[in-house]
Amino acid sequence: MIKDPKFLITEDMIEKCTEFANNSVGTSTGQYSKRGQFNVEKIEKDIKIGKLGEFGVYNKLLELYPQLTSPDTNIYSKGNKNWDADLKDRDAGISIGVKTQSVEQGALYGESWVFQSEDKGIFGKDIGDGHYVAFVSLNLPKMVGEIRGIVKVPWLIANDLFKPMKLAHLTSKRAVYMDDLKVFKDQLWQL
Repeated sequence: MIKDPKFLITEDMIEKCTEFANNSVGTSTGQYSKRGQFNVEKIEKDIKIGKLGEFGVYNKLLELYPQLTSPDTNIYSKGNKNWDADLKDRDAGISIGVKTQSVEQGALYGESWVFQSEDKGIFGKDIGDGHYVAFVSLNLPKMVGEIRGIVKVPWLIANDLFKPMKLAHLTSKRAVYMDDLKVFKDQLWQL
């Protein structure tokens, strides 16, 4: 278990994630538009926030899992994107999807994390006990983040924690809400 779930966002992380978002937004807008999202500036910010969450989780878990893969900052063409887990340690038999939300978005819609309904890494047939999700809250103005929990994907499904989005037009997405997770506060650290 992680002793302190909070992490600092460094200038190096900001630089890497900003560059990644700038370079990948062009390959992502088509997929976002299919989901009813058209604001390129928001898409770019979401990509950056997501990648910062991956780096935060990676940095926190690396001591426990020294073979953990680092966040992928390669830019893939539209046809080569996949639903592969964000972080993996093959020796430990784990794969971790990192979901990140900014505190600003949390204030608007409730602290929650969004999943695509077609994500085979979450809703696929071969999801086992080694598949996890890390939930991250990110406060970019204060340059800090916090891992709110790391749980097994089958546990999320068994407890019916994937809910409809508050924005009704986002029908291809599901969300996990912190208010629902709080009921299981003693079970939020399963890795």
